Amino acid sequence: MVDEMSSRPRTVVALGDYRPPIDPQRAVERLLAGVPQQFLGGLVEVVVRDTSRLSRRETRKVNKGGRKGLDLWGTYHPPHGGRAATIDLFLDRILGGAPVWLVRLPFYRDILLSKALYHEIGHHIHRRVRPEHAPPEQAAERWRRQLSRTYFRRRYWYLLPFLKPVAYFVVRLRCTGGPGRAGAWSEALLSKIDGPMASRSRKTGGEKPSGGGI
Repeated sequence: MVDEMSSRPRTVVALGDYRPPIDPQRAVERLLAGVPQQFLGGLVEVVVRDTSRLSRRETRKVNKGGRKGLDLWGTYHPPHGGRAATIDLFLDRILGGAPVWLVRLPFYRDILLSKALYHEIGHHIHRRVRPEHAPPEQAAERWRRQLSRTYFRRRYWYLLPFLKPVAYFVVRLRCTGGPGRAGAWSEALLSKIDGPMASRSRKTGGEKPSGGGI
């Protein structure tokens, strides 16, 4: 039997009606490979889903998030009743509204998927690996930024000088996408780009989550 604390979570693709323009299993596994193993202990599975086959309970949760002005891209399920921790990613919400040609670019695909996956892993770290006295969403976002900066610096180090111009180009494209959800993909790009670029320009360096950085 494989030790759950020492193995990486498996990726399961369980899509309904949605047909993505990418290989979701390969994309998610590449992002998981960029997370240090000590932060994944106890997380056994990442399920890539869509919202076409949600249960009634899940539909209520998604609708509740929408009323709060949130866009639910994923959920973290902590260990409960003998079941290990898992993560659900809703791929149609993560990729929806983004141009297909842009989603097929590895750099941009990593941006969108990491925004959801690393946030949910942040919940796992906060709850199971390095607990701290902080609001769960705030702690998860700090870990998301830290994991994202580490991943993008290592994989796309050669693109760092060009990230700002790319960001403003994508934001210009947003003008044709309309307000709200249709333009969310450009906001995701900026959120990733601002992190690594800002960390290079600040003398104090990037923000570190409580309990130590990566």
